[in-house]
Amino acid sequence: MTRFQIREARNSDSAAVIDLIAATYLEYPDCQLDVEADEPQLLQPASYYESKGGKFWVVEADEGAVVGSIACVPVPGGCQLYNLYVSPQMRGSGLAHKLFEQAHAYAHEREAGAIILWTDIRFERAHRFYERLGFKRGPMLRSLADESWSVEYFYRLNLG
Repeated sequence: MTRFQIREARNSDSAAVIDLIAATYLEYPDCQLDVEADEPQLLQPASYYESKGGKFWVVEADEGAVVGSIACVPVPGGCQLYNLYVSPQMRGSGLAHKLFEQAHAYAHEREAGAIILWTDIRFERAHRFYERLGFKRGPMLRSLADESWSVEYFYRLNLG
């Protein structure tokens, strides 16, 4: 039986995190991960999020594979989630919920009033997950000038 450990990311996890996210992007037509142009923080994930006052965590399987990730950064009035991904083979296992619990605890420790996030409109499975957690989709959309011409929904979970 495979066991999992959530731990703080190291910069040396960069390639594994990029592979994890790229695997999700491949599930959607015209969705491409251009790390250098759009997500350069993934090249040094631990250092980048620490420099923002936040944390980046990964889920490591007992054989050393990175099978999940999440980041959380303080923002005015709360915390913002980034990079919640679970490998396709591990979806439905509860790992996303455990990652969210890690970020939620981090936000609670900082007495955050809310957790916010932006998610691509194509990631419908993620939307259902966030909504089950109590997140509410806001009226705002944002368009990114990235390789995938992403459009994102805004979500908010009040913690008070």
